[in-house]
Amino acid sequence: MRILHVTRDFPPRSRGGISTAVGGLAEQATRRGHDVAVLSFDDWRPKRQRRGPEPTAKVEGSVPVLRLDSADSLPAARAFAQDFDAELVQVHHGMLWADARDLGRRTLLMVHVDQAVLNDLRGVEQTLSSEAQRTAIAEADAVVAPSHAAARRLAARWARSVQAASLGIEDVAPSARPGAGVVSVGRFDRSKGTEDLLTAASRIDAPVTLIGGVPGNPKAERRWLKRMQGVRVVGWVSPRERDALVSAAALAVQPSHEETFGLAALEAMRLGVPVVAADCAAHRELLEGCGLLVEPGDSEALAVAMRRVLADPADLALRGLERARQHRWDAVWPQWARLYG
Repeated sequence: MRILHVTRDFPPRSRGGISTAVGGLAEQATRRGHDVAVLSFDDWRPKRQRRGPEPTAKVEGSVPVLRLDSADSLPAARAFAQDFDAELVQVHHGMLWADARDLGRRTLLMVHVDQAVLNDLRGVEQTLSSEAQRTAIAEADAVVAPSHAAARRLAARWARSVQAASLGIEDVAPSARPGAGVVSVGRFDRSKGTEDLLTAASRIDAPVTLIGGVPGNPKAERRWLKRMQGVRVVGWVSPRERDALVSAAALAVQPSHEETFGLAALEAMRLGVPVVAADCAAHRELLEGCGLLVEPGDSEALAVAMRRVLADPADLALRGLERARQHRWDAVWPQWARLYG
């Protein structure tokens, strides 16, 4: 099958879970004999004018990739897609839907972020992102979510069929050295529990490292950084650097009030690092029995859980490692094979 991924910040750019997820999907499909190409909207702003020469496709690894950063690059995107002649266009963000829906014979929308739930958490009724996602869910030939919890919720909200297909991870050997301190990976946002983590960090006696930021919004990122006294912030780093930082920690914390899967938690468990996370539905599905869950938004409960695991991390680390092995790409790929088939 010829699969065109339309996404944002395709690796080696790394801007959170979508980057990691799409990179893994593209690589695994290529390994299994599919022809794959990628349109990557990097730091995309619809009204931005092109800052350099006309974009040209390059083979990155074994995949042709065309990277765009402005609306006046869209003709190049359409020409790239026409030359590739995709049987399936897999779109990874609703804001890209209008430019992607006619680029292939069939369309598959993957919902990495449930924008309606995010709006509820932020106390807003409607955003451009939520409206774009609503349109994409209505028009796509198929919709997929990375967990059964997210698929059920989307299907109930939008009254249409939504399939579940798990994301996977590469199997790596966990660090044999005991870690120290706490690490958290992800976007800085109130809905992501950043504020809860900062409060909890002030109540524990352990160093805390934050990996991430606010992609494409330096002003918002600077506002967060002003509040982050007492913690170490390293920003967005490469997957290799991220894994090294996570492996060096004794505990990974994922305090997000809402997720569709929980990839950052899974990646920590695969490295043998125990996880404390907020008890949203997708985290519960992924971490039940192998992670410690706390009420979203309860910074005191989060601090108590962090101290508890830091005092005795071994058992939770072993259970998390076993769960991570169940999510190796070889184990979860049959779900994608059925979906693509």
